[in-house]
Amino acid sequence: MRSRSAKSVRNIIIGIIDKLLLIILGFTTKTLFIRLLGAEYNGLNGLYTNILSVLSIAELGVGNVLTFTLYKALLTNDKERIATLTHYFKRIYRYIALGVALVGVALIPFLRFIVKSSVPLYDAILYYILFLLNSVVSYFVVYKTTVIKADQKEYIYNICDCAATFTMYVFQIIYLIFTKNFTGYLIIQVLCTIGKNVVLNYIANKNYPYLKDKSLIRPEIIRDIRVVENIKATFIYKVSAVVVNNTDNILISIILGTVVVGYYSNYSILIMYVTSFITIISNGIIASLGNLNAEDNHLNSYNMFRNLCFAYNCITLFCTACFASIIQEFVPIWIGNQYVLPNSNVIVILFLFYVTTTTSPVWMFRETMGLFKQVRFIMIANAILNIILSILLGIWYGLAGIIGATVLSKLLTVFWFEPLILYKYKFNQKPQEYFLTQLRFFLTDIIIIVILIFVNHQLPSSLPWFFLKVVICCIVCTTSLIVLYRKKPEFIYFKSKLIYKIKNK
Repeated sequence: MRSRSAKSVRNIIIGIIDKLLLIILGFTTKTLFIRLLGAEYNGLNGLYTNILSVLSIAELGVGNVLTFTLYKALLTNDKERIATLTHYFKRIYRYIALGVALVGVALIPFLRFIVKSSVPLYDAILYYILFLLNSVVSYFVVYKTTVIKADQKEYIYNICDCAATFTMYVFQIIYLIFTKNFTGYLIIQVLCTIGKNVVLNYIANKNYPYLKDKSLIRPEIIRDIRVVENIKATFIYKVSAVVVNNTDNILISIILGTVVVGYYSNYSILIMYVTSFITIISNGIIASLGNLNAEDNHLNSYNMFRNLCFAYNCITLFCTACFASIIQEFVPIWIGNQYVLPNSNVIVILFLFYVTTTTSPVWMFRETMGLFKQVRFIMIANAILNIILSILLGIWYGLAGIIGATVLSKLLTVFWFEPLILYKYKFNQKPQEYFLTQLRFFLTDIIIIVILIFVNHQLPSSLPWFFLKVVICCIVCTTSLIVLYRKKPEFIYFKSKLIYKIKNK
């Protein structure tokens, strides 16, 4: 049996290769999209993506519950439990797809109040229906792909996703060049989603043939593991997370106009490309964390948590430093000066990225440890605070106020509460250690980032110089990390892992 770390590395490497290919094509598609269709359609694209993300609230967080309950079953190869869980969740996801479709259709009459654009209302409704259709069809094989991911075989999903997305981008690029039409662009997206579902369904049936064996289904298993209770807890968590993470574009459209969504989307998609690599790392190791935490060894889990906090801070520092150094110079070369946002907006966008990314280990451990019920009320507080602050700060400070409200609501709620829950229920350690460590990381990172911004802004602004600036960021960040943390246990842990891998090779 392959070790947890070996499986994680395989998942991450294949995921990164896939993502590199997709980013090149995706970036090309996005550039053509903006240049051929303009900011209005780019704003609609970002707005509808957010609306459908909000509708995903119907998913209730059942995916989190299914993943958590599968970890131990897959670890012990309990086929009865696996088959029972997937059969039960198959029915749930069918209801979810139906619910999303019905609520999505019911929202159509309200689009005239949400969409503030020069695009004809009839066309805007047609585009929305295609977005809705793409969202609905994505639910039909989720219960099977979750088994693949929970079994530490994320790489299989990544390969299928890469093939489907690659095909979609190629056809969308060709279609945009010859037609400049948004409708066909979206139809291609729907067809590729359906094709990916068909392939993943086939792979799941081949690798886990017992999923179709109804004789293995034991209804009492569902009662024993308290699935319904966990779903109720994750429902509140899911609602709150959706409100916090997926309402910004909707509020921007209502308060500032849909075209502003387009301007913001240009920056958010660049950040999304980098975030997608970080997501690959998270997805590549999260099943291994679930496997580790299923052993119920608190000390081992705690030590791994510390290691990941250090690793994610390093990743966040690299990414934030590079973005801060070049993003304002890159956007005008990429799509034009008219799409450049004020520096105040960019600072807030990067701060949101920083806070979200550097704290990723917290939610990863909380979910793989099954701590859903304990955070439901703080998530409600986060969501309510986010909406109130977004409206007030959006009216007063515009785009920076809406994005800043998301950061502020997180800092006032989940940022400090989720670590407390982990330390209280699982680690049996003092949480002050976590907050002091995060504070030291933040202060050190700010100093490094400010120095890099100052140095890189003395250099010329052109495409070749961008690569040099990225190299400078990497060298300075790496050197700083080695000098500052070379004696830390977390640094020594990763260094020993690297040396071991090199010697084995």
